[in-house]
Amino acid sequence: MEEALSNTLILDKIISRFPGNSKDLRKLRLVAKLWDEVVLSLRIPEIRLNLNPLIRVGHGPWRQGPFVSTALSYSSLYHKLARSIHVTLPANETSGPAAVASLLQDIEHFLKYFSHSIQSLSVLGGVNMGSLLHTLFVTCDLPNLRELSITVDDWKVQTSNNFVGIDGSRVPVKIPAQPKLVKIRYIVATKVNYNSACGADEQKFLRNVIAAAPNLEELEIRDGYFFIPGEILGGKLKSFKLNWMIDRISNLDLTSLLNLNKFLEDVRVYLERLELGVDVQVFSRVYNFDQFRDKFHLPGGGLPKLKSFVNGGMRIFKCPIKELEKMEGLKHLNLCEVPDISHRRGSVLINGILKRGHVWRNVTSLRLCGIESSSMLERIGPMFPSLKKLSVTVSEWMRSSYYPDNFLVMVFNTFEGLTGLTHLTVLAPFPLLFSSFLDFLEYLSTFSPEVRHVKLEHSSCTEDSDSTDYKVYRILEVDTVNRGRFYGLVPALRKRNSTEFSGVMFGRHLGLEFRKDSEFVPIF
Repeated sequence: MEEALSNTLILDKIISRFPGNSKDLRKLRLVAKLWDEVVLSLRIPEIRLNLNPLIRVGHGPWRQGPFVSTALSYSSLYHKLARSIHVTLPANETSGPAAVASLLQDIEHFLKYFSHSIQSLSVLGGVNMGSLLHTLFVTCDLPNLRELSITVDDWKVQTSNNFVGIDGSRVPVKIPAQPKLVKIRYIVATKVNYNSACGADEQKFLRNVIAAAPNLEELEIRDGYFFIPGEILGGKLKSFKLNWMIDRISNLDLTSLLNLNKFLEDVRVYLERLELGVDVQVFSRVYNFDQFRDKFHLPGGGLPKLKSFVNGGMRIFKCPIKELEKMEGLKHLNLCEVPDISHRRGSVLINGILKRGHVWRNVTSLRLCGIESSSMLERIGPMFPSLKKLSVTVSEWMRSSYYPDNFLVMVFNTFEGLTGLTHLTVLAPFPLLFSSFLDFLEYLSTFSPEVRHVKLEHSSCTEDSDSTDYKVYRILEVDTVNRGRFYGLVPALRKRNSTEFSGVMFGRHLGLEFRKDSEFVPIF
């Protein structure tokens, strides 16, 4: 028995049967000393403190765990299980000066009690909670905090106006140093208003906490307004991600781009990963992208240490091709004009890059959107000779030159000779008929066996909008012959590690997946 209790393989197998169940994990700790050490070394599920009684438990996006009353009971909780904490704050409907004071006191007691254990802290609340967060960081010492995540979601916490916070004039200006804080995420999901003033409280706190984190390595921001002075950083930032929200046209704040230019100039010498994205909630055909002309530019001195560059909005974050070609150390490159929007015509910017023929010798992971011709697809291999992972979005305009039901075969033929490729993702229109889809499956069953992971997603535009619809193969198309042919191909398609199809329905069945390590589940 003692030998069995000391066998880590046995313990790993037992633990795998209790994923994410902290109650059962606590019981396993009592079995033996080794078991206690192993369980405590795991990434323990976060403790969720829901202080918002308006959030309904168990109803979709509102689910945040049971409401915790003001009398928090935590003395019986083992301190090592409090490494990850999530707090849901109440909205203004339940808050007043007295309620806020009581709330702040409860959170302070909890954070102080586990101050040396907390490594990850995430907070969900409404707008104007920044002063409260500032006060918590001033009064609660969190010496081992490594990750901080702030989410502003007025819809989820049911804020109709502004969160009733603390008087900002009485909040101490400086947050104590956070030497172990290396990752900060600030995500705006929804706001009652989308101008720079709404949420200014959080922006101020964000700047203050960044200034207090001299060893910050990762910073992610999703908001419609950006103002972070690069000089407040400690010179350790390696990864920066900005997702700019521009879904409220009337409140678009173009000064964010000018602020971004200055920020990138300040951090350019040590940045290794840069990701720029944009949320556009309007049809691209009617959107005025000319207003962004000459507003954004890459740092004049380049980005000498950059290894990964993602630009998901090249119509906004405009990058001259010659500047891109100077990024000789890149290993990961991801370029799209506007994310998640399919275009009937190809991307002028992406195809302009391919036409130049510049060789990117170090890039091993590549994503390009809006490729408009087979000749452009054929350029990818010679221009990126070290590719291991490739993702392409093919313009539907390209399909008009070919018989539609041979389209995917033509696309895949251009990648047949790419040596070293292990992952391939293609976003393109699927065949019109189910029988033609089977023709493609038959072709795919013998396509480049060294490509171990294949993903295909259907993408098609209508004449009226840039929406992407599901491709539906009606169950009537699946007669006895086609059904037999389909299941006859399954063994060959399971030889890869994974082959996945999304954006497609077979009758009422959504998607399709073949995996080497699991049995295929019949769909007809």
